[in-house]
Amino acid sequence: MWPRHRSRAGEVLRRGALVELGASPSEPRQLAWVRAAVPPPPHARPAGQLSGGHRRAGRRAGPTGRAGGRGTLDTESWSLFDGIQLPKDWARFYWRQYLGGATPESAPLACPLRVADLTGLPSTLVLTAEYDPLRDESEAFARRVASAGAPTTARRYLGMPHGMLYLNGITDATRAVTQDIASFVNGVNPKPRVEAMDLVLT
Repeated sequence: MWPRHRSRAGEVLRRGALVELGASPSEPRQLAWVRAAVPPPPHARPAGQLSGGHRRAGRRAGPTGRAGGRGTLDTESWSLFDGIQLPKDWARFYWRQYLGGATPESAPLACPLRVADLTGLPSTLVLTAEYDPLRDESEAFARRVASAGAPTTARRYLGMPHGMLYLNGITDATRAVTQDIASFVNGVNPKPRVEAMDLVLT
């Protein structure tokens, strides 16, 4: 499942974002801020090269991708939803693949939530799933981006698990996710949804 996930869903979304940005795959503009802010640790990949989450880049977006904002697996959502689509053992395996010999604590390039200073980010859209173990750290990232001064929208899709985009064409919530991403990429704020709740970030 992981190789197919990476090669198909993740790569399609990444290439789509790059086309909208008018950027090259070797240096997407949404990673310019990350490259300037954080020197890469050994073996770490930029966050935007990771797939599998719900934080999406568009023309106005900040850092993208999602292997987990902190990598500590100790949030309330991990306690509640460990094993729903994403067991902790899988998450630890993915971290090892992403970081090689580095640790999440030493790799802010792969863990945007660990970057000390998030000022200077463009408008950012953070989309989470209610039953995703990674929900809390993604929403914490949204609050930090907002507190650093960037216009930020954080939306939680109700009743949805990690990997909710695999349900595209099956549920109204996943249709809403793809429509919201498309709106944001095209410079339009996503409209309110009955399938989701917008978080207050102050």
